[in-house]
Amino acid sequence: MFDFFKKYFSKTEKKEDEPIASLTFYIKSDNTIPIIDVGLAGFEDDSLMCLASILNRVFTDQAKLESLEIIKKAFIANKEEDALIKLFSLIEIVNYKTMEQNDGPCIKPSQML
Repeated sequence: MFDFFKKYFSKTEKKEDEPIASLTFYIKSDNTIPIIDVGLAGFEDDSLMCLASILNRVFTDQAKLESLEIIKKAFIANKEEDALIKLFSLIEIVNYKTMEQNDGPCIKPSQML
């Protein structure tokens, strides 16, 4: 009888397989805006350090290249080379549009007065 209550009132132990920190990017079918889901096991120093490590790693060119390599291997393994080429083309289009939006001057002439 006490075991029944024990599982509700005892602290849950962290399993070794559970992530301490996670960062998930996704887009729902009804939207085009990427959503970022951040997961933390707690607000202790080790959890925060793991999240900081993920954030520093994700936003690098090396991480982008490694991710694209993994995606490439998966598409080729599934014999989806045409979809892979389309994906890479779409990535370039998005990059071009992003660069095009950022091409404005840092200081506008009207701000010089």
